[in-house]
Amino acid sequence: MGERNASRGPTLYRHAAIGLCCLDTELRFLDINEWLAGRSDLSVEEHLGKAVEDVWPGVASEFKNALHQVIATGEPLKDRQTAFGSGLQSAGDALYDYSAT
Repeated sequence: MGERNASRGPTLYRHAAIGLCCLDTELRFLDINEWLAGRSDLSVEEHLGKAVEDVWPGVASEFKNALHQVIATGEPLKDRQTAFGSGLQSAGDALYDYSAT
């Protein structure tokens, strides 16, 4: 997740009006903000340690492949889109923009 300014970083991260999360190399949640956690039936705390596909069963394979590419190469991906299917509340088969570093 990188270092955050101790006085304001955690608050900005937690309450940002966009979805933010940090995953380990097995794509398990290390952290997630309230906005993104609110898109599933789980609290922030309930996400921690769970695999992305366990929380969002409809997550697109190209999204997981892109994250594994970032892990393997260390090169960030920017301005991508993926479908999450029914894994996110109120998403239906919506497309979501994402970047991964």
